[in-house]
Formats: sequence, structure tokens, C-alpha cells
Amino acid sequence: MQSTSITIDRDYPSTPQEWKDFETRKAKEVSALPSGAMVAESGYYRLSAIGGTRGSFLTKLEAGKTAPKFDYAKWDQWQWEADLALATICKPGEACARDGRWVLRTMQWTPAADDKTHTQYERRFRAGESLPTFEVSNEAASKLYWEWLGA
Repeated sequence: MQSTSITIDRDYPSTPQEWKDFETRKAKEVSALPSGAMVAESGYYRLSAIGGTRGSFLTKLEAGKTAPKFDYAKWDQWQWEADLALATICKPGEACARDGRWVLRTMQWTPAADDKTHTQYERRFRAGESLPTFEVSNEAASKLYWEWLGA
């Protein structure tokens, strides 16, 4: 009798816990970037300071491009935090893309303005949960979105 080899393809990571483990391991492997450095590894990066302060929101940085400049008085480096494969921004009513803390934000009408953060709506969600819809006074529902803060 002839033996047969079977290969079962499996995307990895595939579960929320596997993603968390993968990103935790990867964050330790990817070197921090100073302002203006060449990005070697694509991902979502967070500003951080040697004193332990971390920026609230992530920035998408792509390999082969230059890391954005930052205020040296406040920040020391960009740290890799998450893989680009899973979203860090979702619309209300959509399935949550990642486990962790999320906050409701409003996209501003002008590109130069920072988006408004509604800290009173910060919540912890599990991947796959439906992100709630809230009515926020003086804010157009079409401009509201949820942004991931981290695991």
C-alpha cells in the first residue's frame, strides 16, 4: 500500500488569540524607528517616549517609505504595534476587527484638523462583535467611526 501525504492549508494567525500572540511576538522583533528613518517592516506604528508615554493612535507606515517626523520634545521613536492585515478603524454597525479597546471618533470636515475623540464612548470589544451606533449631539452619523486603541 502506498502512503499519501496530505497538506492542509491554514491561514495563520486565524483566531483573535493567535493574532494577539503573533503581534506581541512581532512587536518585539521589529526595531523601533527614529523620526525620518526608512521603514523596514510595514505595519501600524505608535509614537512612544523613553519615559513610557505612548501615543493614543496608530499610524500606518509602509516598508521602503520614510517614517514621519515628530516632535523631539515629546517623542523618541515609532514602535511597531500591529499588522496591516486587520483593520484598526471600523464604522458603527460593522463587526469589530480586533480584540481590545476602541474609542468612538468623528472625522473632521477639514483635512488639516485632527479628528474629534469621544472618550466617554471608549469600550472594550471582542473580534466579531458588532460595534454599536450612538447618536452624538452636533455630529453627523456618517462621520462617526470606531478606532482601535490597542489590546
